[in-house]
Amino acid sequence: WRTVIRPTLGVLLVAQEPLTSLQIAHILKTESVSVRVGITYLGGLLTLSGYLSYTLFHPKLSEYLKQDSTVPNNAIQFDSEEVEIQHGKLVDWCEQGSMEDLWRVLPNPSSRDDYQEYAQKHYITHLYNARRNEALFTVLNNGDYERGKLQFDRSTRTTAADLLLGCEAAAREAVTLDSGKALLGNLWRYTLLRTSLTTQADAYPIEAFQALLALDKESQALDQAELLTQPARKLAVLVLLTEYLLKQPARQMEGTQLYLRAYEIATSVKDTTIQTKALSDLTTALMRVRYLRRAADVARSIPDTNKKAEAFYAVSDAYGEQNEWDLAVDLARTITVDEIRVKALANLAAKLKRANAEEKAEALWQEASALVLAIEDSEQHDRAISHLSISFMQTKEWERAEEAVRTLETNEEKVGALCQLALALTQAGLDTQAESVWEEAQTIASDTTEADGRRDKAYRIYAIAQARAGIWDEAEKTAKRRIDLSTDRVIVFNSLASNLIKKGLWERCGRIIDLIVREYDLTDVG
Repeated sequence: WRTVIRPTLGVLLVAQEPLTSLQIAHILKTESVSVRVGITYLGGLLTLSGYLSYTLFHPKLSEYLKQDSTVPNNAIQFDSEEVEIQHGKLVDWCEQGSMEDLWRVLPNPSSRDDYQEYAQKHYITHLYNARRNEALFTVLNNGDYERGKLQFDRSTRTTAADLLLGCEAAAREAVTLDSGKALLGNLWRYTLLRTSLTTQADAYPIEAFQALLALDKESQALDQAELLTQPARKLAVLVLLTEYLLKQPARQMEGTQLYLRAYEIATSVKDTTIQTKALSDLTTALMRVRYLRRAADVARSIPDTNKKAEAFYAVSDAYGEQNEWDLAVDLARTITVDEIRVKALANLAAKLKRANAEEKAEALWQEASALVLAIEDSEQHDRAISHLSISFMQTKEWERAEEAVRTLETNEEKVGALCQLALALTQAGLDTQAESVWEEAQTIASDTTEADGRRDKAYRIYAIAQARAGIWDEAEKTAKRRIDLSTDRVIVFNSLASNLIKKGLWERCGRIIDLIVREYDLTDVG
């Protein structure tokens, strides 16, 4: 354990890419057979990546291996000093030969030269993390290493990354005013060099990266992505590239590595808004390529409670689509926002009912119904009931759907639910029942109090549903005659125009657009 297995974990904890057992043996200065046996004992904690190369199974394992200061004396984890020591081991491995040897093309490399390609990419990273700042400054100031790197990486992205580490090391080392003055030259030099390399990439819009992928220029897109300096934009592009690579069977290993990188960057961002969006987008991307277990793992790290709940709902729904019912239900039950948990459970119940698993469906509906009764907040309670009623509509349980709708407390929510029921009845060919529900929705809207624009909101919901149902004349009349607030009328007209466009009714749509323009003109005059 102490001579091979734990040291192997330590090396892989700080390694910047998968390593072979022979490389690990060279880093640890031990026999390769001992490392191979140790890897066998580690089993599922490692992932075989590429040609006989190994990496830690998941980013969560990396997080666990870094010791929590509140839980000392854990024999498995590595404290911050030990992590630095591990980086130092890789620095020593990278420094085997001269700088000239590092960049020399070897016609017949020996097994001992297995450090060369790795050191060409990651030497500076390990110097920085080993806190060998003087050596780091010497290498950057000398320039031979970066000149060699530019011969192999014309995109300059890795050079820019090295210069950023130089900037951070200089800032980290400046603990006093005198030391800060001494390091100011380094900080200024690295900043100017890096700025000159990254300015062009930061000017790229997200559409430019999409265009590069459409033209099969993913290498160029990857290079430019690494030069981006704004965390939100960088993460958006990395997620885009991750999905692109994972969609291609031959590139899935690269896609997995990029996903891990995007996850690592996202979880290290301090701005929770940026972190939430990046992790939510990464969850969605992984779902689209059917990496559902990884999607669920990423969703667990989303800091915003509501966004996490929505992500869990989406992954649970995807599991249901694949008939992986146990995983779907287990994930739905971990949702901490009650109304979204109701939505997830009711949605799965509807799916199970359509799959003829009626007993399991009924059990989930009962569970969701019990949860609804326990929700104290009136708005959440009504939204949860709406989710429940929709699941009944999806399985044509009309009486149960109508019964759920009638328990809603707020008129606006009730109008919306009745309109959805009317639409579902119309689509099922039950026109007489639908007409009755439409009339009830209109009656409730008219009875809604005018306070705080609630009646306008109720009629807006009603008119938009009419537009979706193809009742265009009535939707227009409702907006004109029943809605007082101009902004609400514009919302209805926008929905009406959108639905007319879908049907190819361009002339009629043009007339509605004229009404929108007139509303804006009236608003400006007012």
